[in-house]
Amino acid sequence: MIFKKSVLTGCRSHKKWMVVAGLSIALGFSDPQSAWSQSEKMTLSYHVFVHGMHVLNVNTSYALGSEQYSIDMHMKTSGFLSWFMKTDMLMKARGRFAGMAAEPETFEMHRETSDKADTKNIIYKNKIPELQSPNPAKELPSAKQRKGALDAMSMLIQLLHQVRATHRCDSSNRIFDGTRHLSIFTARTAGEQKIPSAGPFRWGKTALRCDFSWQVIKSFKDDGNPGELEKPQAGSIWFEQIDNMGLVAIRFELTTATMGQINMLLNKTPKYQP
Repeated sequence: MIFKKSVLTGCRSHKKWMVVAGLSIALGFSDPQSAWSQSEKMTLSYHVFVHGMHVLNVNTSYALGSEQYSIDMHMKTSGFLSWFMKTDMLMKARGRFAGMAAEPETFEMHRETSDKADTKNIIYKNKIPELQSPNPAKELPSAKQRKGALDAMSMLIQLLHQVRATHRCDSSNRIFDGTRHLSIFTARTAGEQKIPSAGPFRWGKTALRCDFSWQVIKSFKDDGNPGELEKPQAGSIWFEQIDNMGLVAIRFELTTATMGQINMLLNKTPKYQP
């Protein structure tokens, strides 16, 4: 019963699942008539575990070029969690790179749960994410506070781009996904390490580990307890070289106050299209 309560309490805040979704490294596609024809395209599948129990499936892919990126993601409740609630989330992000930095152009999210549906659309203007949703929140971070912020998917694809180019992940970015929160994601290089053996899936023997923290830095008084919201969430991501597909995010761990330990593991060999 304790497990049921902790999972259901955590799932009431879709912000937690946005973290999970962002850390999936997203999902993208290519138009063969566009510049994307020269970029690599990959599809991946992950299983998400809470307290060791399988609760989510995340199917992702991306088109990652030297100058552009395109990302989509589909996340759906599974196993134990689906007995109590249904969540089906689709996310898309498009943008370009300026060196190592991502410059997003659009972000879309559509989420359906057992009792409601929610849509968010963001267009970036002069590096300011502008919410285009039909029913935006009454109070959001100011344009000045949002300037330069990325959506979670663009932030993670930027991290992948950096890791592949430099084999390092030291970075810090502000995150805005159309919510009433402004967050900061900070990553640091922990080096090549043996991959943890916990969990049903393992890939190889060693991988590049990136430790990170995710913290709300701006929220509003009617969002609950600001002190709880602003506690940093700590975790790690492991990137492994898989055949000719480059470095791939194979595992992530995140510890949250409401849900405890969350693990997301690559559950099958990625599909690569040159």
